[in-house]
Amino acid sequence: MINDKELLLLIDHINTSLSLFKKKFKKSNFETDWKIFSFCIKNQIQNKLTNVTSLINISGLPHSTGLRRINKLIDEKKLIKKSRTNSGKSFSIHPSSKLIEDLVSYLTSINNLLESKSFNENQTDRFPTTLSLSSRYVLYPRMH
Repeated sequence: MINDKELLLLIDHINTSLSLFKKKFKKSNFETDWKIFSFCIKNQIQNKLTNVTSLINISGLPHSTGLRRINKLIDEKKLIKKSRTNSGKSFSIHPSSKLIEDLVSYLTSINNLLESKSFNENQTDRFPTTLSLSSRYVLYPRMH
């Protein structure tokens, strides 16, 4: 069971994490964009194809709203649309290099927050506080 001190520490951490995300991704609908970005990047890392339908489903938005949001992210150059066929009718979605850099920067900030003295002061064995993120780690979109 989590005690009051740990609960307060986690609430502060989550609030700081949300603030860092909003600073990094200024015009963002946090929950929806996080779902889309994390799903797309996880698929990229796992060498899985991502399509618009899967992004709409993961976003939790109604179909038309999800489609508009994904098209906006493509227009903002956060997502890349790549043809899978010669006709161009079938395509996959990939995170842009800029999105990857921004997300790695955000995650590095979170890692630094977790490693900071103020967060670790009251740490318990229950909450691991380090990640193996390197600030030099940059994943470039693989084009299938």
